[in-house]
Amino acid sequence: HEKGDSVTLVNALESLLAEKNVPIIVTGHSLGGCQTQVMTSYLAWQFPDTSVIGHPFAPSTAGDEAFAKQPAFSTGCFWWCTLDFIPCGYGPVSDYALVADDAKTRDGFYKFDLAISWALENQWEESVWPGTSPVEPGPSLPIKDALSGALVLGGAAIERLKFRRPTLAGMENVMLVGELPTFDVMRDFLIAMERKHTDDDLKKSINQLEWQHFPPNYKLMLWKHCQSDLVYFNYQTYKNLYS
Repeated sequence: HEKGDSVTLVNALESLLAEKNVPIIVTGHSLGGCQTQVMTSYLAWQFPDTSVIGHPFAPSTAGDEAFAKQPAFSTGCFWWCTLDFIPCGYGPVSDYALVADDAKTRDGFYKFDLAISWALENQWEESVWPGTSPVEPGPSLPIKDALSGALVLGGAAIERLKFRRPTLAGMENVMLVGELPTFDVMRDFLIAMERKHTDDDLKKSINQLEWQHFPPNYKLMLWKHCQSDLVYFNYQTYKNLYS
């Protein structure tokens, strides 16, 4: 196409693919990860004879149970961190509860299929800041009281939407076990974001939300869990954070 010409994504892909039998890889992070699920479904519909493979990172869940069971999601990976609140908003609690005992399931402790109710009780405050003596618990979720109130008022209505991850159709559910960073790592991360913080600010829950959700932590977890499978990985980008 001539420079400046407007072209749809489907037309652009048709032109690029031509007669070549190559897969289409769809990926994105956070909101882009949510859109990745929608786009994977759309492109699988538009290119039924082409392998379309979705790799959403740290996404919220895009659709209901019927959406999650589409054949379009029979391949690819759903990448998420156990301490990242964003992809832990929806889905069956069993995805998140590494250890579940009878006491935790009585009286509707897990009130909704929405994992928000699980995250409110089990997210960062169930962990401890590394290297602290005496031991210091992690922060609670931001606006925890507001989230709790929202669940009481509207949680049942949201639950009826039956949000589910596309892992129902066979997409691999890649659970990356999160952990709280050291204060040095958190400080370097915030400096890299060009934000001025005192030592007390390092413990703020909003900072923990950013660390657990943003790409630097996912990059670290990929290196820790998957380095033997990585053909190329620019790990040195965040060397100052992890040395």
